[in-house]
Amino acid sequence: MKKAYRKFLQETIARVKRPWFPFLLAALAFLDHFILIVPIDGLLCLSVLLNPALWKRKGVATTIGSTLGAFTLAVLIRIYGLDAFQSFFPHVVASQSWSWSMEVIAKWGVLGLFFMMASPFMQQPAICLVGVGDTSLAVIFITILAGKGVKYAAFSSVASRFPHFLHKFKFISSELDEIGTVIEQENKT
Repeated sequence: MKKAYRKFLQETIARVKRPWFPFLLAALAFLDHFILIVPIDGLLCLSVLLNPALWKRKGVATTIGSTLGAFTLAVLIRIYGLDAFQSFFPHVVASQSWSWSMEVIAKWGVLGLFFMMASPFMQQPAICLVGVGDTSLAVIFITILAGKGVKYAAFSSVASRFPHFLHKFKFISSELDEIGTVIEQENKT
């Protein structure tokens, strides 16, 4: 699995400067809500670092893809219930992120969802919990879009203007380090 993951990252990084790369970012951001292993924050920042002129396009593409992925997950949870999610991702339901998300959503509702979407934390639990609730799908969509818009606009803007600042954030620097390891290994071969 790790070998396939590294190969995937190598192939993705090799295409960062292609004009269609923002569409790939959008697709990966969509899939991240279902496969849980795509370092989308790091890929966005790295792609902006390597090609800063397209920072807005990459930020918007990532926002759209991630929003559509999160909203699709919420709709699927609304249709099929939490049991479907639990059967595919039992480790997420048993995680600390799940219980923390329950507290945030119970206390803050849609505002809590906004902050979860704007944060670097695991977002699937919050999306699932809101999906089973009675909040309208339109409100869920707008909240997800607003939170992710803030998050990815900030990431891409900071990466394009203040790249040295990224390493102050542990969650981004760990993803960038992981991607950097893949690049180093690629350069050695």
